[in-house]
Amino acid sequence: MIGIHHGSYRLPTQAEWERAARYDVGRTLPWGEVEVSSERANHLGSGWSMPVGSYPGGRSELGIDDMAGNVWEWKGDQFWWLIFAR
Repeated sequence: MIGIHHGSYRLPTQAEWERAARYDVGRTLPWGEVEVSSERANHLGSGWSMPVGSYPGGRSELGIDDMAGNVWEWKGDQFWWLIFAR
């Protein structure tokens, strides 16, 4: 959630989410170019979502937890297809 002002919040847009996950270096995964593992993400489906911060090895360059693997990303727009159209 992104704080706006006066206590209201909104979901990030696809572009904002991508920026937070990839940062300035254009990473493929939030933690870099290292393979997905159980130390970085809930990728094999433990059957349950996990509490935020359960995978500290998967933290993004900006220090954001759970950018991949725990649950599907919720974004405030529907422009996901633009990323894959490149």
